[in-house]
Amino acid sequence: MYKLSMENLQSVHLNSLACFSFHLKQVSALASSHLGHGICVLVGAPPSKSQLSFDPALLLTGRKLVGCLIGGWKLKDALPQLVLDYMKHKFNTDALISHVLPFEKISEGFELLLSGKSIRSVLLF
Repeated sequence: MYKLSMENLQSVHLNSLACFSFHLKQVSALASSHLGHGICVLVGAPPSKSQLSFDPALLLTGRKLVGCLIGGWKLKDALPQLVLDYMKHKFNTDALISHVLPFEKISEGFELLLSGKSIRSVLLF
């Protein structure tokens, strides 16, 4: 995985900032975006039942906050094309599956996921 850091961003002219991780870092990313035209992009799924709270003045001063859950794809439009591409073997999904478990071991699957040892587990039943 590519690590985003200020050193990486200094060589590129950007007015946006990508933020992964926790609430405080997300608010800091929004606050550090350029006054007047900065864009903060939140990437990935937030923790369950989490809420993001920040000073509304951050948005009223021209900053923008946008989110991206699955790479910016619109599922309604993209899913049929993904299915067609899969059926034509245009990409290998086996590389995305790290574990195949029987349904009886669903708890083990969640433990692997939460510990970071699993990319994607498939349950067979």
